[in-house]
Amino acid sequence: MVLNHGKWPFADFWLARAEQTSLQPITRPAATGDLAIAQDLMRQLGISGEVNRTERNVAGDEFSFQVIRPGRTTDVDANLAGGSAGLKDVRVNAWGIMSSLHHFTGVSMDDPDRGRDWWLTRVWSLAMDAVAFGLIILVASGLYLWWRLEKRRARGLAILTFGTISCVFFLFGLGFW
Repeated sequence: MVLNHGKWPFADFWLARAEQTSLQPITRPAATGDLAIAQDLMRQLGISGEVNRTERNVAGDEFSFQVIRPGRTTDVDANLAGGSAGLKDVRVNAWGIMSSLHHFTGVSMDDPDRGRDWWLTRVWSLAMDAVAFGLIILVASGLYLWWRLEKRRARGLAILTFGTISCVFFLFGLGFW
């Protein structure tokens, strides 16, 4: 419902979000890579999730990143020289969680530095791939079994043609692409 009817009032989860800010002490990470620094700071701050983006200044004294998990986004602005980190934690309701489960916001297939770095997103991705593979097998076996029933091929071909035309209409005829 949220994905199909995002403009409906019940699905507008962003207005009902809860934001909280805090300042916490940190120690400067010994790591040099952005992801390693972010993971070290996450461990220090007790945050879990997937790192979405990282930024640091030229001097390397300020480091910021975003951690995302379903229903929760945490922005971290770390002052590595000063030993403190500002956190902005945003939580959304169940509709926001449902929406975030349908998007991998931190993943970019074009940028290898923005991959799945949280074990839960890897499990979720694997499960979705398994479901897609299972659906392909289900459709292929259904087509094979339909083809084996010679007496019902004409009716099956008519239904298959109607289904294909309907699918093309919904994808292209309604202007989705």
